[in-house]
Amino acid sequence: MILPLFAFLLFDEPARSMTQSPPVFFTIIDESDGTPLDGMELCHGTVANATIDFSGFRGEPVVNIALNEAMTQRFAEITTRYTGYTAELTLAGRVLVTPRVMEPLSSGSFQISGFETIAQAERVLQAVRGQCTTTKADTE
Repeated sequence: MILPLFAFLLFDEPARSMTQSPPVFFTIIDESDGTPLDGMELCHGTVANATIDFSGFRGEPVVNIALNEAMTQRFAEITTRYTGYTAELTLAGRVLVTPRVMEPLSSGSFQISGFETIAQAERVLQAVRGQCTTTKADTE
């Protein structure tokens, strides 16, 4: 299923915990062969704020993400370069959702939708509030 990646309004709730969770990665994929083209880890070191909300007609869970200043620029570069491409959001190596980048996202704030359950959204929220598994050089 391909879902759009939408910008959202920034929430004020700070990231609270730095737990050791499986990593969450946002990766742009070459649709012809599945090769990763670019991406970044979403974690305490890259995310300034993360919350769960309910959106849409059916009240489906969504995770709202606000990146820190350095990663906002990096994310804008990625989404500008790869507008129209499919991305994968993975948790512990498992693909959760495959949104299509519909437009450059320069605000550093976006919403992840397409979760089947609130528990799945909560696992992503916990992971993005957790410690990064990659080094700074890996995320630039």
